[in-house]
Amino acid sequence: MKKADITFNESLVNVNLMGTDQKQIPSLLNALRKNTLTVSTIEQPLVKIDLFDSEAYIYAMDGNKYRIPIF
Repeated sequence: MKKADITFNESLVNVNLMGTDQKQIPSLLNALRKNTLTVSTIEQPLVKIDLFDSEAYIYAMDGNKYRIPIF
């Protein structure tokens, strides 16, 4: 499994690339910025993200897990 790091909301977040590559990271960042419904409900800093081709699982520090589509 490949890994990458991104900066989101002034925090460094570990991204696990699950069957995809770093080319999906711009789409991930776009989805995080545009998906205000999901991202606005995350009150804790992000711990890690599992990035797939069509979706991402976002893990918050409080133990919650969120799923957002990647376009």
